[in-house]
Amino acid sequence: MAVVATLSKGYDLDYIWKQVDRGPVKDAASYYIQASESGGEPPGRWWGPGAETLGFQPGQTVERKPYDLLFGKRQAPDGSPLGRPPDGGRKAADLYARLLAAEPHATAGRQHELRIEATRQTRQSPPFFDLTLSLSKSISIFHASLGENARLARQAGDRAGNEYWSALVGEVDDMIWQAVHAGFGYFQREAGYTRTGSHNTRVRGRETGQWHEADLAVAHWLQHTSRDGDMQLHIHSQIVHTAKTVTDGKWRAPDSLGYNEHIGAVAAIVSQHLEEALTRRFGVAWVARDDGHGFEIKGISGQMMRLFSSRRESITADLRDRAAQFEQRCGRKPSQRELARLAQASNFKTRDAKHGALDFTQLHSGWADKLARTLGVSLASVAPSVWHDSGGHAGAHTRGPEYPGPVPSQVEVHRAAQKAVALAQQDKSTWTRADLIKYLGRVLPRSGMDPAAAAALLEDLADRALRSEFEPVACLEAPEPAEVPASLLRADGRSVYQRHGGVRYATHTQLTLEQRMLALARADGAPRMDRAEAARALGADLAQLDRALTGDTQNTPDTHDRRTRTGLRVDQAAAALSVLTDGRCVSVINAPAGSGKTWVLAAAGRAWSAAGLGRVIGITPSQSARNTLAAGVPESYNTAQFLGHLPGQRGARGPIQLRPGDLIPIDEASMVSNPDLADVISQAATAGAKVILAGDTSQLQAPGFSPLSAGSALPPRSWPTSPGPRTSTRRAATGPIPG
Repeated sequence: MAVVATLSKGYDLDYIWKQVDRGPVKDAASYYIQASESGGEPPGRWWGPGAETLGFQPGQTVERKPYDLLFGKRQAPDGSPLGRPPDGGRKAADLYARLLAAEPHATAGRQHELRIEATRQTRQSPPFFDLTLSLSKSISIFHASLGENARLARQAGDRAGNEYWSALVGEVDDMIWQAVHAGFGYFQREAGYTRTGSHNTRVRGRETGQWHEADLAVAHWLQHTSRDGDMQLHIHSQIVHTAKTVTDGKWRAPDSLGYNEHIGAVAAIVSQHLEEALTRRFGVAWVARDDGHGFEIKGISGQMMRLFSSRRESITADLRDRAAQFEQRCGRKPSQRELARLAQASNFKTRDAKHGALDFTQLHSGWADKLARTLGVSLASVAPSVWHDSGGHAGAHTRGPEYPGPVPSQVEVHRAAQKAVALAQQDKSTWTRADLIKYLGRVLPRSGMDPAAAAALLEDLADRALRSEFEPVACLEAPEPAEVPASLLRADGRSVYQRHGGVRYATHTQLTLEQRMLALARADGAPRMDRAEAARALGADLAQLDRALTGDTQNTPDTHDRRTRTGLRVDQAAAALSVLTDGRCVSVINAPAGSGKTWVLAAAGRAWSAAGLGRVIGITPSQSARNTLAAGVPESYNTAQFLGHLPGQRGARGPIQLRPGDLIPIDEASMVSNPDLADVISQAATAGAKVILAGDTSQLQAPGFSPLSAGSALPPRSWPTSPGPRTSTRRAATGPIPG
């Protein structure tokens, strides 16, 4: 599944039109193999039941006037309103005036940027959400190779050759559109909802409003190049921020909160559909990517793909610099969440606007020259070198629509489903049906079967896996407290008072593992420090720390800023006191990034060593985190080193042996895999050692928490809240400190 899906709020209604050919409508292939006089990229196409309601037929060309009415004013082509008009317009206009006054010499381009910024800052609801699907680089190169052959044939005056290769370009474009429609068919079913009633009130934890199915309207735009001018097939899908509620026909804002859950599954379906179509038509073979995220066309080398990935290279280089600056400024590595924010900043910084008309003839010539000079390969030769047939013609693999094509064996299917469940469980402590579809798309082999059947197979296998066909899986959603009348049930089998999607699952193996960890963690009898001795070692008065732990700050105000004699803040010292003296096998410190967890662990380790209770052995999930922890806990290892893992072989070298009285502080514990965490806890319990976990649970799926807190029980990552599995989908019924 090498298709990458991203979702963002869209405010700029003009951006997409800057790249679209304003001249006469051409056939699909001509956009890619001929120079454009007035733009370059093909026009958009309407899709979705909401668009059909407004009179836009599937595949109909998007024209500017109805586009502006729908996206900009939420009006139908005849001007009738479609729900509430966009709000905040007056505030945005006032803010834009102030921003413009601060930059009186702003160019037209800068003025446009200021308008977008004003809209964002006033929190005006977005005109649309942009779900962008970027196809794999190898498919983009294959497509460009077909276009290059057409260009060379046209240049040589070979009319028949031009028609042949142009037809192949058109076929691949059609495959892309069909795959995108398959992905959005899933998205419509699973994410097409509106909310009705009041959702501001909760009763027993539930919102009092309702969720109903809704028809979405989407404008799809197929684009061929990246911002750096490399070949890069991608589709911008603008989802209008108004949708027709099925139950009453009213137009309302769609429930966009549910979109993110499904974008990975959309990417998997698009990838599976397109790659099967390419195999079925051209006989291309596929090889697994090194990162495990799907497949690339066999025969198109990584060197060739990197050559035309200058955008990714520039983002990576900028991100590397930002991460180094962060570490120098804060004295630590950025967390995963901080790294994601830095990556987003790098993405925006390295974005170059697409200027002027796209001359594809010139682009092809440049790509061909770059490939020939760098790797000595002809761009025109790439596609013929990777398709497979006996006669040397792409058409040899054409089959009628009734031909089902080869189907993966039951053994292959069973193995892929098991692997997908394992990947979902490895990546998240609890996961959804959409997550499982995403991983199935990464591992299910491509055989050349019917593309629609292949896409349907992903969902079928996901449902079978949730029914425990491949291994026992538990549904973690509590059942309804009472039987729901049929009139209050949606098509997905759930109550209209339940949010759509979001049902989480876990394997029985995972739950058993966590139950065992929790039992060990709660066990008493672990080594502990005397409370008064621990307070002295932490440089504080015991009564002062007790007041901080109980929240009694009347007599000790500003505990967050006050420091002990060892340099710890009072709340940090209180957290260390709690975990050093509770006598539990496992204790937990929860705190957000930058709150000083690593420094607290180092201080706790020094106190433990001074008391002579045993060794202090630090563990982290990564080598970079290990290097940071080692500054305060000299004997530290990453989890693979501590447990003796080798690539593909758990524990092959044997673990570091623990002794009674040892203290095992684990930094960034929320990022340690459950099997590794279970092994460490089990060893500590057997040896009579103590474990302290320090982490940020928001790096998983948990909500936020107080600046620094400590506890003596391992927080559960996933626990079943219902007696058994229940399928429920639409297809079935405080500031940084040193150290």
